[in-house]
Amino acid sequence: MREPMSILSNIKQKVLSSIVLFLLSVMAMNLALAQRPVPLDANSEEIEVLPVQGNLYMIATGGSNIAVMLGELGLIVVDSGNIEASAYVIDAIQNLSSLPPRYLINTSVLPGHLAGNAAIGAMLPSDTRDGLGISIVGHSNGLTLLVTEFAGEVPFELWPNNTFFGESKALYLNGEAIEITHQPAAITQSDVMVYFRRS
Repeated sequence: MREPMSILSNIKQKVLSSIVLFLLSVMAMNLALAQRPVPLDANSEEIEVLPVQGNLYMIATGGSNIAVMLGELGLIVVDSGNIEASAYVIDAIQNLSSLPPRYLINTSVLPGHLAGNAAIGAMLPSDTRDGLGISIVGHSNGLTLLVTEFAGEVPFELWPNNTFFGESKALYLNGEAIEITHQPAAITQSDVMVYFRRS
């Protein structure tokens, strides 16, 4: 039979172990929550610029992720984000490169993908526009959606001006091939995926 002192000591040890385990669990949860990314507000200056691979960067805003490929011949920007974040996105792009975008690829006709098109397009100096402006690439189904389902909601200057039919389109700039592939089963019939072959 055990002595009462040894039973009491054993209980104290179990209680103390439980308290230590509980405190360690709370500390681990706090550490995990502190490392979780906080959603960014599209109306704030909180925009993250993250290197992806090589000359490819991601600009994360509260409502959109924007890809930017840098190069000597100009930039390729994938999606333009929300209009509210346009000024901050332009600042982020100009901090990455002094060159203007040559191409802007819209992966969808939803507002978070093309609302900033006019602002990004204005980054191209007027003397290099040849009257055409920036080349805004999108699938031809996007134009159909813009004149039917979204009629009157999206100003004309935000529309893609370089569209393609079929499954894919290829671009080549700054020594890199870029594949734009139609994704008809995505959110809209106009959605595309952009693949930077070297990045």
